[in-house]
Amino acid sequence: MAVTDPLAPDCERTIGSLPVGAVESYACSLANVTADLTNSATASGEYEGVPVNATDTHFVDVIQPALAIDVTPDAQSIFSGWTAYFTVDISNTGDNDLQNVAVAAPDVPDCARLIGTLAAGGNTSYTCSQVNVLAGFTNSLTVSGDPPLGATIFASDSALVTVRTLEDPMDGTDLATIAAP
Repeated sequence: MAVTDPLAPDCERTIGSLPVGAVESYACSLANVTADLTNSATASGEYEGVPVNATDTHFVDVIQPALAIDVTPDAQSIFSGWTAYFTVDISNTGDNDLQNVAVAAPDVPDCARLIGTLAAGGNTSYTCSQVNVLAGFTNSLTVSGDPPLGATIFASDSALVTVRTLEDPMDGTDLATIAAP
């Protein structure tokens, strides 16, 4: 009895004689699989001088989980004490649903979110803000999600906030004419 497998040579075996009703099993693998495939293995032998064989197939679905995050505006200038506003767009750019999708935002807690499940190809958007900004900062956000197999995946983006003072006009505007929000 012999097993042949043209796609996965590691799965080929010579088993030898196998009594009627007996079972032989073993594990094997194929490394560096990067695309979906259907593997086919054939067991061949003889029974009372007559050739016999059986073939089985197995579909291998190679998943490609991916996340994207976009924080806008990429940069903004505000006056000291004003509010910085952001729009956050999260997209599942992979081919499988993701679980436990969450956004971490250590600098702007209002931007942190627990999204939960995000379907393949799905997206969600929301707005968030930081009030009473007194100093410039970078709002760095990281989204994470769990694919059906493998480790948690991550994506990051950031937005720069510059703070201006009354002594530092943005465009030469007469600051006395600007009302605070």
